[in-house]
Amino acid sequence: MWLSLPTLVYLLVDHFGLSAHAALPAQPALRRLPTGAVTPSGWLLKQLVLQAEGLSGHLTKFWPRVRDSAWFGGAVPSYLANNSCGAAPCPMNISQSQLLHQEAPYFMNGFVPLAYLLKNAGVEQLPPRGPGLPTIKPLEQAQHYVNYILDHNGSPPGWLGPFDIGLAGAMYWGSFPALLALQQHAEADAAAFNRTSLAMVQHLLAMQRQMQAHKDSCCSFLK
Repeated sequence: MWLSLPTLVYLLVDHFGLSAHAALPAQPALRRLPTGAVTPSGWLLKQLVLQAEGLSGHLTKFWPRVRDSAWFGGAVPSYLANNSCGAAPCPMNISQSQLLHQEAPYFMNGFVPLAYLLKNAGVEQLPPRGPGLPTIKPLEQAQHYVNYILDHNGSPPGWLGPFDIGLAGAMYWGSFPALLALQQHAEADAAAFNRTSLAMVQHLLAMQRQMQAHKDSCCSFLK
């Protein structure tokens, strides 16, 4: 199922009572294929299998920034009590890597489509590639992390993922690759479309509320 910007706008109208007369964005002249529309074979399938057998399929096993990410219930990275970057404009002198919660979302944005492409090709399990390494189940792994994100929302209402940035409201960067991963999950799994797309819309509205509430913060100012 295609989850486009007009679709998200329609969901906003339908679920939140916004004006139905608002102009919808024009459909693009060219449209990418939705996740799940392609069944890889030959050279492409071999490359995808190599990717799943390599870092992509094992990253959650050894890299703390993903394995213990706050997106998945962990405590990495750790933060100061108040990481507000101050009044606008500000020099962004706090290390962005300490603020963005971005590693797990970027991993998910690549791993979710990889898992569904392999599923289409009938590859849902790969044998261990070495002593002590686990069996790789890409789709099971991707759905586990997606469902964790969807199951742990609502603080503040509608928010997905970690919310611990302090007086600046929230750093929004990490949310967008996470939303891209969720979009691809919704496209590839029709049964998950309604739940996932609604959660995405609610998160975007929660981001808007934070920006409005913290208009003088550096992060909101730059956005």
